[in-house]
Amino acid sequence: GEASAEKPTYSLENVAMTAKAPVPETSARRVITASQIAASGATALGGALVQSASVDINTVGPSGSVTSPSIRGATANEVLVLIDGVPANNPLTGAVDLSTIPLNQVARIDIIRGSAAAIYGPSAIGGVIDIITKGSVSSPLTVTLENGSFVPDTFATGSSGTAGGPDWSSLADSQRLGVAGGGRIGKATLAATGGVNRAANAYLYRDSSGEWRQLQNAGLFGANGSLSVASPLANGKLSFLANGNYQSHGDPGSESYPSPQAHERDLTTGGTLQYHTRSFLSDLLDLSLAVHGGYSGVPYAHPGAGTPSGHKLWTFTSRLGQEAYLTNDLTLRYGGSAGYYA
Repeated sequence: GEASAEKPTYSLENVAMTAKAPVPETSARRVITASQIAASGATALGGALVQSASVDINTVGPSGSVTSPSIRGATANEVLVLIDGVPANNPLTGAVDLSTIPLNQVARIDIIRGSAAAIYGPSAIGGVIDIITKGSVSSPLTVTLENGSFVPDTFATGSSGTAGGPDWSSLADSQRLGVAGGGRIGKATLAATGGVNRAANAYLYRDSSGEWRQLQNAGLFGANGSLSVASPLANGKLSFLANGNYQSHGDPGSESYPSPQAHERDLTTGGTLQYHTRSFLSDLLDLSLAVHGGYSGVPYAHPGAGTPSGHKLWTFTSRLGQEAYLTNDLTLRYGGSAGYYA
């Protein structure tokens, strides 16, 4: 018979494949995406966080006032707020004011609560709010413009309750302008955001006698901007993020103790240099390194009530973290951080 034709044989090298999928959403972890933030119609970070049943937001006044988070009944200084992995809590008080974090810079919010937050240390008794800013922008240029209104109505003025109004400027009580853009230069990715917002906050409220009055000295002006640059480097990514936020607003005080001239200005700015690789010496090790420097200042002036007060804070921090993937079901995470505050 005919000899059967020999079939060729091939020799392949051993190939090892690993997959590092993102951490899934669980009962202890909630993720709020950029599309969910946009769909909510929220104009401030506090409003976006209310979407999560695990977060309560405490606000002490109108738009631009101090806004603090609470998770599972924990106080504001027991909730750790991170911006791209850098703690935003005041190192002196432990608290954080969410109103100073512009929503138009946010790409995603991770909320971690309960025992899952234990790895973040004693500052995260209630949980962690990890805010990831926009490292890239999907379109070269996006411009958004919003207007906020209150329904005009009559209200009482002066101690005698003389009728006033309606104030038709309430139809244009607040405006918000946002700009975002991005692109590539070679292998580097750039993204920039900016925004300006203004609010009279002149809404009507009922006083203790039941009369409608218009809130005074609650106006707000704010501006913010950010710049992100990222580029591949040695099997990883090197990135730099700079941002700044300025707010100037009045302090109306309480009904019993009004402060028609009190004023506060908030300035926060900083920069973070980060390097991350998922293959450090081995595919079983990753490495994260970050260095951050920042400044925050809150001057407060109350004419006729003594010397203006406030505080200034310089922050310098560094952190190093690593994960070792020992088996498919076992990962060892460790690291350290250091900080200097003046």
